[in-house]
Amino acid sequence: MADAIRIWGVEGDALTEVSRQSVDLESRLEDWMDSDVSVLSDDLLVIGRQLDTDGGGTLDLLCLDRAGDLVVVELKRGKTPREVVAQTLDYAAWVAGLSYEDVIKIGDQTFGGAERLEAAFRAQFGEDLPEVLNDRHRLLVVASEVDPRSERIIRYLAETHGVPINAITFNYFRTGDGRELLARTHLIEPDEARIVRKPGSKRQRAATLEDHRERAERLAVLDLFDRLADGMSHWFNAWAGKTVVSFGRRGKWLVMLRILTTRSEPGALWFDSLEDRLGQEFGLSPSDVRALLPADVRSLESAAENWEGCTGAFRDVAEVDRFLAGLAEAPRQPGT
Repeated sequence: MADAIRIWGVEGDALTEVSRQSVDLESRLEDWMDSDVSVLSDDLLVIGRQLDTDGGGTLDLLCLDRAGDLVVVELKRGKTPREVVAQTLDYAAWVAGLSYEDVIKIGDQTFGGAERLEAAFRAQFGEDLPEVLNDRHRLLVVASEVDPRSERIIRYLAETHGVPINAITFNYFRTGDGRELLARTHLIEPDEARIVRKPGSKRQRAATLEDHRERAERLAVLDLFDRLADGMSHWFNAWAGKTVVSFGRRGKWLVMLRILTTRSEPGALWFDSLEDRLGQEFGLSPSDVRALLPADVRSLESAAENWEGCTGAFRDVAEVDRFLAGLAEAPRQPGT
């Protein structure tokens, strides 16, 4: 490992070193990872906890990243180097065999019902669940420290044999006034860590806005699509997924409205609207936003908290123009 991390507090021209503490860190790490996985990475969604595998072990955390790849997270918890690495590899062998349907089932059970994984993924990343899941996978060993033997084994697997394994360690510090600090370190720089793809697998080409326009044209709703997309793009960023076009704050992955071209049908352009977020942007209540939408919308449940949404279809140009005009006349305009 690199030299031990040291931290100093700065008070004017004086430096005061913050002392590193020895605590039962791994038991606390488990609680922190369970409540907020961003302590490991901002690009993870936990889809399973304490999962029983077919090899008789119990996997600590199973995560999904933005690309739809699985990440196995195993806490060291005082295991020997041979035990923790062997167990993590055993879990990897199990994960490699999970089908698309297996991943969906695990996620839906975690989030409490059918289609809940899809809703949780949209809430986390602002995009639809990828059509390809578990094309690749990664392994993370999490520990308060990695001993030389464990480091040697992990580096050998990763650097010599291309196994997608890495370790994350944490250093715990306490300041003189009692504040607690946590520092994270990767054994192998994430950009250098290899990711193994399943044999014979191939990523599908990313969808484009033009793909959705072509689909809308085939359904005779291109005029509705173009009017709605052009109008929403006046206020928000637009990005295309495999099945939808989303409009919102891309940097924060906050979706305001989505055009659902795969659900649309001749003469009906389907959409999801997040009235709560739209209302905050325009100074309107969620009911005010819904009043601007077509009358036959229905509520849409989500795994996200503080979220009110609905789904429905625009069926003529007048409905689209009325919705956009209502937003344009709202008390507040985004970005102003």
